[in-house]
Amino acid sequence: MPMKRADPRTDPQLKLRLPVELKVRIEACAEAAMRPLSSEIIRRLEWSFRAEEQGQTLDDETVASSIEQRLHEAEQQIEFLNGAIYALTKRLTKLDGIKE
Repeated sequence: MPMKRADPRTDPQLKLRLPVELKVRIEACAEAAMRPLSSEIIRRLEWSFRAEEQGQTLDDETVASSIEQRLHEAEQQIEFLNGAIYALTKRLTKLDGIKE
């Protein structure tokens, strides 16, 4: 379970260097998850510590499996949202008297 923080603005700041490729990857993940960069980094660090505490290794297979599961969940959410958009569009069209 992620650590609860009273007020993230009062947390200590850390300046670090990252390889460009890693920075690009973490920024893309944060954007895709609609999270601030710092939140994405914190989430991933907490996940790695939890996995380590539970005796899990962070090998490529474990990471790939986790990513595949998250991708599947995201695809299901997208499918649901697309259905909702379609239904709302039909209702709006009907309400506006516009034919498709």
